[in-house]
Amino acid sequence: METYDLQVRIQIDGARGKADLGVPIPAFAQNTLRMQKSLGALLFGCMIFLSIGIVSVVGASVREAQLQSGEAPTVNGLRRARTAMVGALAFLLIVVCLGNAWRKVDASNTQAQTWSSNSPNALATLQTAGRLLLRVQGQGELWTTYIKSEKFIPDHGHLMHLFLIRLPYMDRMYHLHPERIEGGSFLENLPTVFAGKYQIFADIVDDNGVPWTAVGQIELPNVAGMPLSGDDSQASEGPLTPTKDDATLAQLPDGGRMI
Repeated sequence: METYDLQVRIQIDGARGKADLGVPIPAFAQNTLRMQKSLGALLFGCMIFLSIGIVSVVGASVREAQLQSGEAPTVNGLRRARTAMVGALAFLLIVVCLGNAWRKVDASNTQAQTWSSNSPNALATLQTAGRLLLRVQGQGELWTTYIKSEKFIPDHGHLMHLFLIRLPYMDRMYHLHPERIEGGSFLENLPTVFAGKYQIFADIVDDNGVPWTAVGQIELPNVAGMPLSGDDSQASEGPLTPTKDDATLAQLPDGGRMI
């Protein structure tokens, strides 16, 4: 049930001295589980038992607490006891209803923060002069309420790591670093890019320290862009083709295999 950035800390003390290592773990629940029926029935029975006990204690305290030993309750005392029991029962019903309302709100918030309902999309458009405009569009309440593009934080010195991979053969790859512009979108002046359909992977980190990968696709023409600079890079290889006997296996150009 823990969410967002966690960390496993490893402390080492050896012959060469002490060391401390932090391993970041971005944690997101992938779904929410329903309570087992047997446990639900047990808890419901406990609630009924405790409610009856509380109402009975209230009634007895009003009816008999001030009586002398062996003295029978009066009609007026019985009437007050019944009134107190009804009031106690009404109070318990209000508490149960408020508790159920809190549970529904908490369950809704938990569901809104599951990974499966919040994976973002990368919406890209090509403008004139080889300018690629990219917008990260999240899904679910978590993105619409809490995560804003304007609050993304740098990771390895950049606000976004953009990967463009040409489909279907994955023979060309570009690793670029768009700059954030007003409104939270990102803009990249593309280098020389060969025409084709490209798969987009845009790595960003929100202000809670949680990494996200926005995915999308775009059809690009031949772009005669600027030379690569800084940390930008590109790679080209022979086309990947699946083997005939297993469509989940790809033979790599260097002799390796990717499954």
